[in-house]
Amino acid sequence: MSTKSCPVCSRPYKDESYCPSCSWELENNIYLLGETQLIERRLQQRLEIAKANWSKVKHADRMQKTTMRYAEVFRMVLGQLKELEERHPGIRGEIGAIIKKMEN
Repeated sequence: MSTKSCPVCSRPYKDESYCPSCSWELENNIYLLGETQLIERRLQQRLEIAKANWSKVKHADRMQKTTMRYAEVFRMVLGQLKELEERHPGIRGEIGAIIKKMEN
């Protein structure tokens, strides 16, 4: 069977009914009864909304990863400042003030 791509997130798939990444129904086996153009337009609107939502989810995921990385760097810098404060008693007060600002 040939490999296709999900119309929402572009993940390749073979024979799944739903995309494991975004949950879009991949094999749409519905029969269009009634005004076909209206039904097709509504399906197209659903697809566009799903694509927009998927884009927002991916953006939020990237933002979360970025925020986590900033927090990791912040903790590392704070730890280095505390070590520096211990090694250099002459500037302990200045470094202590910086640490207090960072911890608040």
